[in-house]
Amino acid sequence: MSQALSFDVPEPLAFLKDYIADENKMLLKREADRWRYLTWRERLMIRGHVRRLAAVLKHERYNELIILRAELLEQFNAARQTYEASHDGDEQRAAAKAEYQRIKRLGHVVHARLMQLKPVASEYRHYTGWLDYERKNRKVLKTEAKREKMIRKNMRRENKVLEKLIIGVWKRIPTCHYMEKNDKGRERAIAPKFARGTILPDAHYFWLKVSSRWLFGWRPALPYGVLPHNLIDEHVLDLMRAATTRQVDALHTDQRQIVIRVSRTDSPDALPTKVRWIEAMSFYNDKLKARYGYTVGVSEGRKFEWFGFVDNPHILVGGKSQSGKSNLTNGIVASLVSTHSPAELRLVMIDMKGGIEYSHWGELPHLLWEMVSEHSHVAPTLERLINVMQKREAMLKNARKKDIAAYNTTAGDDQQLPRIVLLIDELNEFVGMGAETERIHTLIARLTSKGRAVGIHVVASTQYPEVKVVPGRIKTNMDVRVSGAMPTIVSSHVILDNPEAARIPAIPGRMVVSMGLRTIVVQAPLITDEDIAMVVASSNRLYTDVPNELAELADAPQLVVWDEARMIRACMELLEGHLGAQKLHQMLGSESPGERHLSKLVRGIRDRSEALGYIEAGEARYKVKKLKRGYYLEPLLAQTDSLAAQSAAGEASD
Repeated sequence: MSQALSFDVPEPLAFLKDYIADENKMLLKREADRWRYLTWRERLMIRGHVRRLAAVLKHERYNELIILRAELLEQFNAARQTYEASHDGDEQRAAAKAEYQRIKRLGHVVHARLMQLKPVASEYRHYTGWLDYERKNRKVLKTEAKREKMIRKNMRRENKVLEKLIIGVWKRIPTCHYMEKNDKGRERAIAPKFARGTILPDAHYFWLKVSSRWLFGWRPALPYGVLPHNLIDEHVLDLMRAATTRQVDALHTDQRQIVIRVSRTDSPDALPTKVRWIEAMSFYNDKLKARYGYTVGVSEGRKFEWFGFVDNPHILVGGKSQSGKSNLTNGIVASLVSTHSPAELRLVMIDMKGGIEYSHWGELPHLLWEMVSEHSHVAPTLERLINVMQKREAMLKNARKKDIAAYNTTAGDDQQLPRIVLLIDELNEFVGMGAETERIHTLIARLTSKGRAVGIHVVASTQYPEVKVVPGRIKTNMDVRVSGAMPTIVSSHVILDNPEAARIPAIPGRMVVSMGLRTIVVQAPLITDEDIAMVVASSNRLYTDVPNELAELADAPQLVVWDEARMIRACMELLEGHLGAQKLHQMLGSESPGERHLSKLVRGIRDRSEALGYIEAGEARYKVKKLKRGYYLEPLLAQTDSLAAQSAAGEASD
């Protein structure tokens, strides 16, 4: 094989060999280590193993090493205090330094030896604890073991019954079996068989036997004239559902094997209808933290599906109202902020529901800037992020690092760059704004195309999956796409590029996750308001005095807020008092917040002027007058000065 192929490749015919995946090995080890009821044979084996472990620890003098390490620590602290209390040039200082260095070297040797013995000691404590626990709770454990044994027995019986029912359906359909005559001329139906069955709490899985191994290799195992697609036809599956009174589906594995799934739950696709976010976080580990991990939900077999921003930097979430989009994004935020400090992660939130959806995160110390809820603030906020991205690109170039992870490994503690996650709720709010829509879409596309290396990630959601809402240049860089139930196949294709979101049941939290060629159906974890409040309170307790700006962002452009006061000043300075949204939008160019927003401000100024008779901008007052060329602002300050001058002249003449 060529030396250029340095990556790991499977051995020839490896797919024909039995193997155990790494995740299943961990599950088997966890099951083996679980404190359960022991048979007399297992009890004797574990006692013998404990005696061997105790002999090893005794031979290595493990207890003496523990005591010695504690004594060395006390001696080291005393020697260091003596060294710090002495003066430079003093003989006592030199002697104290030599003493505490000697103790330090000896302590390193003892600690290294203890680290080598740590697995043995941990295993010894585990099995001695197991024996002690089993001795005290033997009756309870024995009852539980009997109950589990009965459940497994009933599950196997259920599996056999379902297998007979499915094969019985095939025997009644002409295209699903072969009629064979024996020597006496009697006919019998030869139906397909299953290679194996898998029993899980939520479903039974039957693997169709398409080929079999014999003396001279492999041969087809299906009856003569039976084609695989006839066995899983929709009409055939309907008959299976009627026979089993359960939901039956046909699945294809990554190796294109055909699997018949019979659901055991009330859910139509063998997934739970409710999963708690707090349950998912019990599986969070250091490996997921390093990947900035989060879970999108539970797939078949009650397996949590985890992704990370390091590997998959951007997420696109779609789905109709009440499908669970906001719940999913809240779960992602909670997973990140509960495991990372503001020095490691900062958030920028754009909530186009008026700030309602993300309102419970308003006091979070991880927020980089104020939450954005107005259309006029969106583009300036995105431009600030573009400025951050460009600055970081320059920093990485000067340091000769290809991404933020490599940069942070060599940077000092005060030079670490936090990852920034931009959350955008309701992308559809940016449609219909003319040039402003194109401007916002361009900025988002730049962030998704170049933000990964510098640690800027985008999580965008929408409930209107249309091409004009999610342009192709944005969707292309969103490698993780999540969608709730969609009403049409077209809507599903806009988000996922496949029709799966139109086929899942309309259950809140039921999502389809697409990443490359992989598509999975999950139940998103439910995060309650109490969970969010707990995360926010914990973050505020742990992280205090967090600055709103980081050192690298000190000279980033400030957010320009376009309100009525700024609109009045701009009209007086640029348009000589003319209240014209279109003309002002043309003059401002790229600095304009959008013609629609300016028109909204003009209407507000006119309405307030009609109600009060004037409009205030700072300390100045203006009156709106309608002329032939439109509406104009007239200052009221000159009228006030003239009235004051007249009154003063009248008093002088008196």
